[in-house]
Amino acid sequence: TAALSVVGAHPGRGRALPSPLSVFLGLCRSLTHLRPERDGISSPPPCEIAALDRVTRPMGGSGFLISLFFWGVAAGGVSRRALVVLKSSPHSLAPVLWRLGAMQRAHAARHSHAALRFEESFTDPVTVEGIPDLGDGKELLLRKGSILDCETGGWIWPAAVALCKWLKAAAARDELQNAKVLELGCGTGAAGLYAAAVGASQVTLTDINPAVLRLAEANVELNRKLWKESTKVQVVSLPWGDSADSLGPHHLVIGSDLVYAVGVESELCWTLSEQLSLYDGCKIVLSHENRPVVKRSKEDPQPAEDNTLDLFKAEAAKVGLEAIHIGEEGRVSILEVRLANGAEKE
Repeated sequence: TAALSVVGAHPGRGRALPSPLSVFLGLCRSLTHLRPERDGISSPPPCEIAALDRVTRPMGGSGFLISLFFWGVAAGGVSRRALVVLKSSPHSLAPVLWRLGAMQRAHAARHSHAALRFEESFTDPVTVEGIPDLGDGKELLLRKGSILDCETGGWIWPAAVALCKWLKAAAARDELQNAKVLELGCGTGAAGLYAAAVGASQVTLTDINPAVLRLAEANVELNRKLWKESTKVQVVSLPWGDSADSLGPHHLVIGSDLVYAVGVESELCWTLSEQLSLYDGCKIVLSHENRPVVKRSKEDPQPAEDNTLDLFKAEAAKVGLEAIHIGEEGRVSILEVRLANGAEKE
């Protein structure tokens, strides 16, 4: 959401950095238009609080001010590039930030106020450092989305870059030729589009945020020249936990940074299990960035551990799956999810 703690940012391409005064005034203007009781904002869903909690806890009061600052930037319609740090510590501001973000979106959906207009703000197409080229001078071009519209799905994270590198190696082993590929939580669509460009015959990009889906569609059109005319690339809304059998079986299911937030493991594992049941030869490959986590307090001798991957593995075991490490790329782990030994396919 727009109300995330942001620890580093610089202007989007072709956009001037706003002055601190204009940002402050934009924030104040936004706040004066928000009324929680009028906009029907009550208690945030536990899964969203869990995600925001990991972002905001270690920041304390300064984190709250940083969040408000960049929330004001987003409210003013300025497209930003940002890095979100997922951390843990004793005092949570997540409920406050969730309500601010929800109030912002509720007002924006009802009004066309200049500071709160609800419309996508995509960047100009850029190449992404680290994503392998496709040969013959061809490269993937991607637009990115604003935090306000696309939340974290509008940014290209290291896990997506690492997954593209794995896909290039898989293509060299002839594993993607004429393959049907499903990308979960596609965001910009970087990995799925790369799969199409290196030989997949069908790629389905899925997410649930409408703005993210439109961003993915924009990137499909931007890169269509990179794959064969016969290659089918589609963008579909797919909430985890809902059946995807109508999309048909897939040879390869991919996803990057799917479990950076706590509370999504059960639905994700259900979807992965269903995909394995639809086709005996289905392979699932996920990438996960192991993010640094600060100490919970000055008194703690050791930093808190980022346990999101462990939580995912524990949930996967409950449904007869196991996640095996098959590679590393910096802080990013590459995992293959498969039926555990002794588990039976439904």
